[in-house]
Amino acid sequence: WHDGALWLATSRGIARMATGAEGRGQAEYLPWTGLEGHALLSTDAGLLAGVREGLLVLDPGATTPRTLMRNEQDGVLSLLPSTDGTRVYAVSSLSMLLLHRVDSRWQVQATLPLQGVNVSSMVETAPGELWLGDTRGPPQRWRIDAAGAVTTRQPFADADGLAVDTLAGTQDFATMLPALLS
Repeated sequence: WHDGALWLATSRGIARMATGAEGRGQAEYLPWTGLEGHALLSTDAGLLAGVREGLLVLDPGATTPRTLMRNEQDGVLSLLPSTDGTRVYAVSSLSMLLLHRVDSRWQVQATLPLQGVNVSSMVETAPGELWLGDTRGPPQRWRIDAAGAVTTRQPFADADGLAVDTLAGTQDFATMLPALLS
């Protein structure tokens, strides 16, 4: 839900569903993208929309979105708000965008290359500490400082007590993480 309506990321783009005059839901496909919508995140600083061509934000009170990232080959697939509400992690197939607020508006703070990690799951366990599941290999713990730089990229594999499926990587890592940390 965002701004009194249900928003949908679909194979046809981004849709907004609101109650019509007769009390029935009416869907409106928005001309924000000609391709797929992948992820939506409602925040008080706007609605973030990961689309096949990049990342958009609908600022409060706006009727058209602002582009945060445009790349015809590498759209944003998932969005994760930080545990302390200061950041959003936006993941594409090649990079992770760190978003932070500047004057109450989302801006890209940093673009971090994934270096071959195919992120299948992501959990932030503390501010700036991310665990990434990878369909191609072992899970990784990343630590990101306040300036947006990665200070640690630490893979965890068989030698660390985590069995890695060589065919499927660690795609279900996020569902296992709470048990591993307890």
